[in-house]
Amino acid sequence: MKVAAVTLALAGCASLSVSEQRMVAAPSRPADCALEYVTDSATSPDFNHKWQLLGYVAVRTGQADPFAQSTRDLVRPHVCAMGGTSVTMMLDNKDLLGGDHLVFAVLRPHPALDVHSAF
Repeated sequence: MKVAAVTLALAGCASLSVSEQRMVAAPSRPADCALEYVTDSATSPDFNHKWQLLGYVAVRTGQADPFAQSTRDLVRPHVCAMGGTSVTMMLDNKDLLGGDHLVFAVLRPHPALDVHSAF
């Protein structure tokens, strides 16, 4: 009985993966940095003026609550390493095998309202 439980626990852990996609180079922050969860819609007209998208952190798990402490503890060091100060949920999806795919956008306040040089 114990062998079956250990095997199931290990099988659940084996499906765990975290990946990063960096879009902007930013100075990293300490691995335990404070993060804000942003509820602004990424489709709102002022989102790109308010926030700079640094990249994405994707998590694939057997089952995960995107707001559980264990998920936050898993995502936080990646977001901090990318220089993020904030995150927002971009995708919460299940695959055909019942695994969860969570994608968080890594954000920081936009460095300037007008980032384009005059032509």
